[in-house]
Amino acid sequence: MHLIVIPVLCGPQMTQRCIDSALVQDVDNVKVLVIDNGSRDCGPMLRSYGGRITLVSYSMPRSLNVVWNMALDLAFRSLRLEHALVINNDVVLRPDTYRLLRDDGGLFVTGVSVNTIQATGHADVTSKSPHPGFSCFLMRSEVWNRVGRFDERYWAWCSDACYHLRMERMDISAYALDVPFCHEVSGTLKHLDPQTRDMLCKRADADRATFVQTYGFSVGSPEYYAAFREQRENLYATTGRLS
Repeated sequence: MHLIVIPVLCGPQMTQRCIDSALVQDVDNVKVLVIDNGSRDCGPMLRSYGGRITLVSYSMPRSLNVVWNMALDLAFRSLRLEHALVINNDVVLRPDTYRLLRDDGGLFVTGVSVNTIQATGHADVTSKSPHPGFSCFLMRSEVWNRVGRFDERYWAWCSDACYHLRMERMDISAYALDVPFCHEVSGTLKHLDPQTRDMLCKRADADRATFVQTYGFSVGSPEYYAAFREQRENLYATTGRLS
């Protein structure tokens, strides 16, 4: 089985594009698990898929890490799968995304985020972070069993940096492949109502404070970069254009 996990907080149109791209992956036996994380606008659209997706619904939003942990516990501890692909609902995949990430053999691999309106399909090279983005990542059961669950002290922000540092300390390499996927950056925040957006901005500040309290430095600081074995620029080029 090939499992694709999609948490959803808002944005029915972008979520529909995301789910549609997940359902046409060119691998056998694709199951799409959608977690409606207390959305106010996506319920009818999600229910319209019927049995084409597996839908789990929460009445109130939970932290992204809680949702990820629930889904990956299901994948690796209940279903005993070897790998799972986790994507944001503001992502659109190429039909070969899962296959290429799976066949690389890396324990934790991502693709390269490109702008949905970018004609050339070149990667965004503005980020200098040594760790790949977590908007689209393939994780294998070995990582989950060794590193453990995402830290639920974080709502969402800094959780990727935290998890990558934990992998780094176990000599587990995480990297991006030359596989582009479309990503509407901050798509969730753009589609939220003002009250929920304000709540999440406060959560983001709390997450950053938790990270500093835990590690003694902030994400993006010289001390942060020094914590990694290698210094890697985000120089990955893309090989195809998404339509």
